[in-house]
Amino acid sequence: MKKQIAVFVLLLLITAGSFAQNLTKSFGGGFIFDYSGNNGVKGKESGITEFVGFRNTSYGGFIFFDMSFVELGLNFSYGLLRIVDRVSDDTTKLTLSAEFGSALQLGFSVLGKYPTPLGGGAATLFPMFGVDYSRVIYAMDPDRNKISKAGDFSQFGLLAGMGLDLDFSRNIFLRTEALFHVRFPSKVIKDMSGYIYKTTLGMGPQIKVAMGGRF
Repeated sequence: MKKQIAVFVLLLLITAGSFAQNLTKSFGGGFIFDYSGNNGVKGKESGITEFVGFRNTSYGGFIFFDMSFVELGLNFSYGLLRIVDRVSDDTTKLTLSAEFGSALQLGFSVLGKYPTPLGGGAATLFPMFGVDYSRVIYAMDPDRNKISKAGDFSQFGLLAGMGLDLDFSRNIFLRTEALFHVRFPSKVIKDMSGYIYKTTLGMGPQIKVAMGGRF
């Protein structure tokens, strides 16, 4: 995991350096919501399919630095975790879930974007695609006891979607982003795999709303 973090930080530095000639054009901060389901393992035997995994509903704040065609992001969020067990066959589907705990998460993202002015320049629409890393720095079970090795829940991911800037003035704007988030299996999920069970990809929406300022 330490090697993965080092690679991601290096990617951040390389990206920032590649666009250094532009420097930061704008920056800002606001609210982030991220829902991730399907983080787990899935297997099938004797006509019965079972999924076991986690749902993570996160709320928090973020800041961004915009370099025209690249957005660098940093977020801090509180995640509510639920464990899910879903069993189905050809005719029946049963889903059970229970509170698993909570997590404090620190996230980093690098998103490419292609701005397209709208309405005479009062608004800007931009498709976005990039990578992120969510580091779980602290986790608790439902009884508020500390979960050891919280970092084992950390995940890399891919993000894709659309963003929109609405100008209030020449220097102040509102930024909204609606992204689809795909998460790769965490160490906890990988450790659950084996026998007939294979890891799955976590999926869900990520929504951001922020105020920004231009230089």
